[in-house]
Amino acid sequence: MKKKMAAVFCTICILLTGCGKKTVENDYVRLGDYEGIAVEMVKAEVSDQEVEDEIAFQIDINTESTQITDRPAQSGDTVLIDFEGTIDGEEFDGGSGYGYTIVIGDGVFLEELENGMIGMEPGEEKDITVTFPENYEETVAGKEAVFHITLYSIQRVTTPEYTDEFVQSVSSYETREEYEEAIRNELLASKEQEAREETAEELIQKIIEDTEFKEIPEELYESCRAQKERQNQYEEELFGISLEDMGITQEDTEAEIDEMVRERLVLEAIAQEEEIEVTQEECDEYIAQNMDYYGYNTAEQMEEVYGSDGIEAAVLKEKVSDFLIEHAEITEVDERSEDLDLATGASATPGEA
Repeated sequence: MKKKMAAVFCTICILLTGCGKKTVENDYVRLGDYEGIAVEMVKAEVSDQEVEDEIAFQIDINTESTQITDRPAQSGDTVLIDFEGTIDGEEFDGGSGYGYTIVIGDGVFLEELENGMIGMEPGEEKDITVTFPENYEETVAGKEAVFHITLYSIQRVTTPEYTDEFVQSVSSYETREEYEEAIRNELLASKEQEAREETAEELIQKIIEDTEFKEIPEELYESCRAQKERQNQYEEELFGISLEDMGITQEDTEAEIDEMVRERLVLEAIAQEEEIEVTQEECDEYIAQNMDYYGYNTAEQMEEVYGSDGIEAAVLKEKVSDFLIEHAEITEVDERSEDLDLATGASATPGEA
């Protein structure tokens, strides 16, 4: 009898899968074709400007600022000031500012005004008279103005020069050429990963849209609900603001829980059919690689919020996504023909998979 039932089951599977296609059915879902789905994947490219922007960022974060207290302001110093400008004793539009930071000599203000700040001490107030150029804004052009300056602090900012020595101080590379090549490769890898994730998300969405959901298991639903509630509580504590103040309604939360449940049912069905499994070692590795990115101080804290089921689901999503991409019909494009609506797909947070 068991052999006959197995034969019948195999016949049903053949009818479901057809030629070159693959579907799966269990007590909860009936999936449509999940192999050979046609999708676009954006080609990952890195421009020279993006490399230059990253170098500029590294220079910026390594720029040092020293508070000056033992001398007056000099050209090149960064000063924190209030300024109140008047013409014929009357304030004018754009003539006043408070808590303003400028570098003396950079030319943000009129040269007369910036030069007038040279020699001022922290805490000093001073009136500086300037004459606006004839080609200045019409309402003040050619007029004499008095600016009352209050100087609060002086800083000397030292910006490192982009040299091989700078590269050696911030990285394991010896030359600028090696450093720039490494930056390009890192940016390229990041873009490739982003493109794969977007493509995987689109594949999963398409499968969900083509899935018949027969029954939602209560245990899974409650597990997803508990996870979402823990996550909401963590985010409220992290940001010090309620979900309501963030603009997130109860209806939004219910919709996210429903999406979590449906996605997990689909991913678990594919995983079971394709014998894709998740090990504890893979879960531990996932936590180690992602806890800083998601803002957790310890592995225990991340697992407490998302739960072991949530972490396992996140790893399973990655592995099933790799399978789906491997078996999809992918067309590489410079940009998507239409934007992917990620709002209808699974959330990008771990465990919401």
